[in-house]
Parts: sequence; structure tokens; C-alpha cells
Amino acid sequence: MKKLKGGVIIIGSLLWDKTKIREEWRNNYLDITKMIEVKIPIRYGRLSSKRSTIFTMVFSSDCGNPKDLGVGKFVPFSENPITFKELNIQCIELIKAEHKKDKLDFTRFNWGWGTAAIMLNPKSLLADYKNSESTKHFIKEWNKKIGAGFKISDYKVGKEEEILNNKAFLNFNWPNSLDEYDFFITTSNKSGLQKYPEPNEIAEKFNENGAEYFYENVSNNITTFQDKQIKKHLKMKKINLTIKRTFLKFLFISLVLSYISVFILLHFGSFFRQGQGFYYMYSNDILPIASKVTYYEYNDNINHEYSTQIKYYFEILFSFDSLLSIILLTIIFLIIFYLIKKVNIRFE
Repeated sequence: MKKLKGGVIIIGSLLWDKTKIREEWRNNYLDITKMIEVKIPIRYGRLSSKRSTIFTMVFSSDCGNPKDLGVGKFVPFSENPITFKELNIQCIELIKAEHKKDKLDFTRFNWGWGTAAIMLNPKSLLADYKNSESTKHFIKEWNKKIGAGFKISDYKVGKEEEILNNKAFLNFNWPNSLDEYDFFITTSNKSGLQKYPEPNEIAEKFNENGAEYFYENVSNNITTFQDKQIKKHLKMKKINLTIKRTFLKFLFISLVLSYISVFILLHFGSFFRQGQGFYYMYSNDILPIASKVTYYEYNDNINHEYSTQIKYYFEILFSFDSLLSIILLTIIFLIIFYLIKKVNIRFE
């Protein structure tokens, strides 16, 4: 039986969420390098309690007009073409990624708040449906996977037309950019609303609970026809500065090593007498320091008093003259630590 070529339509955090299970799903089952932008009917229309009560993305037939279409991402399967048995695996892995759970006992493709949905290319499959055993087999096997609790009325808001049929086949125009593919799957979530929210209402939830979901979508070019209006009502984006403990540890070690290195190199400087005072001068080509510290007590044996030299080493070490050297050495040590961690060097 002929295999069919397909992929996944992604309209939200499945594309950019960095949780382990979603990253593994993208890396192991999808070919991100061949990702394609697609114009599809999507909008913010589901109040998600799992994301701190913000509006997340849904498919909506109200966005069917060309001017109201949003932009999503089509990502091919890493293995193509596939049989329905292989498609079953892809759907289960998609559902796991959607739930962020590695172990799910799913024998069907729909669940409490959503469903896996499918769309067949009408130009390649449905056009020759009667003569295509592969297409008939795909449709027959898919229909078995949609449980009895599935209701198309759960996937619409108000009087809009259904976006799915009773077996979770999507009902909108096939994206022209996907003509070389036979089908795609996706997740379609229930809205649960009586009416779709206005841009100011969407922005209000983001302002109250954080707009990371919106900004991540936009930065990955997952957009809706309302985005410009939503942005007008958003408060200024907070700067999220995260410093990892590993970096702080390496920074501290690099700083300590820098001070130790400069302290050792200061030993190659020299004391000299000028008038009634003594000075310490350190300057060479290894570090960019030219330090001069006055010593007022007359003592001919200053060069032989190690404790006195140590005192001036510390005075120079924590002076402005040494700052540039400390910074440069710290950066050098940080780069060394990064390369060791990146290359995974092992000493045996």
C-alpha cells in the first residue's frame, strides 16, 4: 500500500516551549530544517488555566477570509512518507508533547480539552479518492481513533461554522504552500467561550499574568489578524534577565584566578627611590598595567622586605590601574571554561 507524506501544523508553544519532552519531540519526530509558514484560520480564543489564565490559540472558521488568516508553521515528519501505523505513533507523540507527559495511555486521538485533527490534500488525495486504496485506508483507520465523546460543537464559538467534522477532519482551505504533501495533523483545542475576546480583553489577561506566550508566538512568526491591536493594549514588556548558576560559578572562579595571576605577575615589577619617597613600578608586555604607588617612609632595605612588597602588591592589585588586566584575564578564563564545557574535554 502506498505511503503518504505529511507533517504537523503548529500554532503555539509546541514550536518554542523548552520543556524537555517538547524539545525531544521536535528533535526526534520532526524535521525543523524544512519548516514552512502557512496561512491558516487561527486566533486567541481559549482561556488556558495551565498558562496562568491567558488566552491561547485556537482554529476558528470566523478567520476564513484572506484578510483574517493568521500564520502558523508546518513541520514535516523526520521520516516521510509514512504508513497509518507510523502516523499513529506520530499522533501519540504529538499528544504527549501537548500534555507535557511522557507516559499517556491513549488509544484515541481526542481528550477532555482538545483533539488531534487531520487534513488531507484535496489536490492529491481527495481528487482521486475512489481509486485510492491508501486514502481510503487512512480515513478508515483515522475514524476508528476518534472516540465517542467527540462533539464538533465543542470546537466552535457562537454561530460560526464548524472548523471540524465529526471525525476531526479540519474544514478550511488547504494551504497552497503545502501542495507537495498529502496531509497534515495538528491539535485543535476547545474554546469553551460564548464569544471570542476582543484585542483589549486578550491584552488585559496578558498584562495580568504575563505576555510570554504572545511575544514568543510573534517572535516565531505565529500571528493572528488581531496582533497589532493586542500590542496597542499591552503594557511595556518586562525584561526577563536570567543568569544561570553555572555562569556565576565560572565567573567567580575566573575572577579569583585573574587576581591570583596578576598578583604573581606583580612580582616582576620593581621598587625605586625618588626624592624622599619610594615608589613601586610594574609595567611589562604581559599585562597592560603601569602602576605607581608612593611610599613615604625612608627605608634603604625596602627591596629586601618581602612583607612590605606584599603590602604594595595588594594595594596595586585592588587599584584602578589593575582593573583592565583583571577584566581581560577574567574574560579569557571564562572563554577557556566555556570551551572545555562545550567540547566536553575529559582528562583520564
